[in-house]
Amino acid sequence: DGAFARLTLQAVTAVTQSLALQQGWSWISFNVAPSDLAVDHVLAGVSHLVIVVSGDGKFYIPNVINSIGQLDVLQGYKIYLSAPEQVSVSGTPVAATTPIALQAGWNFVSYLPTAAMSAETALASILSSLTIVKNDEGKFFIPGVINSLGDMTPGDGYKLYLNAAGTLTYPGGTTPGKVGGRTGGSQETKPQHFHFRSHTGESYSVVIRTLEVDGRAPEIGDEVGVFTPSGLCVGAAVWKGPGILGVSAWADDPQTEVIDGFRPGEAMQFRLWRAAEDRELTLAAKPIVGGTTFAQDAFAMAELTHTAVPETFGLAQNYPNPFNAGTVISYRLPEAGKVVLKVYNLLGEVVRTLVDEEKKAGSYRAHWDGRDGFGKPVPSGVYIYRITAGTYSAVKKAVFIK
Repeated sequence: DGAFARLTLQAVTAVTQSLALQQGWSWISFNVAPSDLAVDHVLAGVSHLVIVVSGDGKFYIPNVINSIGQLDVLQGYKIYLSAPEQVSVSGTPVAATTPIALQAGWNFVSYLPTAAMSAETALASILSSLTIVKNDEGKFFIPGVINSLGDMTPGDGYKLYLNAAGTLTYPGGTTPGKVGGRTGGSQETKPQHFHFRSHTGESYSVVIRTLEVDGRAPEIGDEVGVFTPSGLCVGAAVWKGPGILGVSAWADDPQTEVIDGFRPGEAMQFRLWRAAEDRELTLAAKPIVGGTTFAQDAFAMAELTHTAVPETFGLAQNYPNPFNAGTVISYRLPEAGKVVLKVYNLLGEVVRTLVDEEKKAGSYRAHWDGRDGFGKPVPSGVYIYRITAGTYSAVKKAVFIK
């Protein structure tokens, strides 16, 4: 009919994303889409490539096996190189706001924005269901608890754990064409005393909620190390002062012949290095979240304490003395054993049994509220408290005043 339509065509300029990868394991992602997404095509020019592993366990070994097939630019990948190499991928930019469907549990995702941004900002769309996100450096972000991850950056792959399925949509507003790449790790204070191998491919995130040595916090510059039962250090962090401390424990690298990390199911052990004394102390761990055994793709929260083992038995004078509302009786045990601590009146009758159980070596405190074994207040007067532990026995006096 002589009618026509005007069609406007806008060329999409191909861009290149460059990733500076280290020797060993890296977690990577792409924010460009090559015209051919076959993994053997995209990574054909990577001369030191050993293996690529996807989040669902599929893998690609050049000239050996390829169960990955096509790369998914919305997913992250583990890649192992036999030597450091610059990896470049060309293609059309992937929109930063492309939705990424996530399942409940662990997900391995790509970072699509072309500029770095804080983890809290980048993951705002799933923050309510996010438990933890971590990178290949062992840094992690737990909303409202700890953020050693800092910024999320182009070229990195990230593992996320969600307590419910959701959709991740990164914020928009980045400049098209400025496709960033992975440039390497951030600067931080690294342990000098405890030595371990990092970047083994997988890590176990440990959140230390409290850390006390004989009732006090460590000194700034002291170090916390995580060990396997065989004594292998698999991670450490430097104490920077009051607050929560994050430590990444590294798993054994399957690409090496030696055992260089933990194996799932092994018990975690903790040590503290006192820099001023150049001395290591064993720490006791009380789990708050998770357990005290290593596992891949997991995390734990714990309280760590160290109490010096006394050299001799001891029974301290109660404090306060005289007392009214209550008093504390402290005692020391240089060895484990059955401990009995009782309060008597001046007639030799048992008024109250405060302790009657097995105890480990250490320093303890028992509280007496001035009541007898039936919960009734005792009369004002002088009382005797006596401790027996193995062959050790000691007696002291306490004065109760109403």
